[in-house]
Amino acid sequence: MKIALTGIKPTGEIHLGNYIGSIEPLLNLHSDIKYFFIADYHSLINHPKPEILQKNIFHVACVLLSFFNESKNTFIYRQSKIKETFELNVILTCFMNKGFLNRAHAYKSIVEKNIENGSDADKGVFMGLYTYPILMAADILIMQPDIIPVGKDQKQHIEIMKEISRKINYFYKNDILNIPEGSYNREILLNGVDGRKMSKSYNNTIPLFLPDNKLKKMIFSIPTNSKNVGESKFESESEITSLYKAFSSNNEYEVLLKMMNDGASWGEVKSIVYEKLITIFKDAKEKYNYFLNNEKEVFDILYKNEEHISSIANDNLKYIKNQIGI
Repeated sequence: MKIALTGIKPTGEIHLGNYIGSIEPLLNLHSDIKYFFIADYHSLINHPKPEILQKNIFHVACVLLSFFNESKNTFIYRQSKIKETFELNVILTCFMNKGFLNRAHAYKSIVEKNIENGSDADKGVFMGLYTYPILMAADILIMQPDIIPVGKDQKQHIEIMKEISRKINYFYKNDILNIPEGSYNREILLNGVDGRKMSKSYNNTIPLFLPDNKLKKMIFSIPTNSKNVGESKFESESEITSLYKAFSSNNEYEVLLKMMNDGASWGEVKSIVYEKLITIFKDAKEKYNYFLNNEKEVFDILYKNEEHISSIANDNLKYIKNQIGI
């Protein structure tokens, strides 16, 4: 039986980049059981206000349920409700060399920026950020999955999780922890409306379930050049093409490129992209709006899933503790 697991932080509106990086890989993955957790404790490194965090958790739950609720083998749950994760986190910290965490991308980038600015190397570094890879490893290992579908930017975290697992298994001369493999999303760079990587920190994202009129306005705001109707246009001339490429088949994309080469207007190109996004997410958007208006049902589903997950996590933790003498 193959088990897949992934997670997403509730740090704001889910956008198209989140869909490509986390939701689509799990949707397309063939596995017997799928676990998708809302990483609410991970989001604390951004110090959100309680009411904002609760709003974001509910929003993410509605988004995930709109895609996965009809799947009987997919379980959506909140990280914070699985207490076994945090006990395992303590165990894992005892087997993680500091040197590995020093090389983690998020930590290194802050240190390098501080040094460039002449500041103390660890200025603004909180332990939640520094030990983030260990808690992520605990999120994964407590459920003993086989596959971890994540974006390529998470590859280093997966390798850190493997390193901890191998050390524990080697030290106790037993395969205490199943070591899962990362399954990385398709090779595609999805940029935001300003041409940079789509990210909430850049404020350039396209939210997944925008009202149609707002989505159209955002799509039509993507910069293009001043070429007129009849002039050939090329994929490198606007981010609108990479957006369409992310959500269309190879054949559909080739048709669009031919239209552009034949002189289609940028407005026509943007209309095609807009209609594509409307079509792809139509059903999920209807379900999302349903869950938004049925909060009790959303939390009832989460509670039920969390009871199921906690039972499995508790059994896994008991086994691990028994093997290490706790």
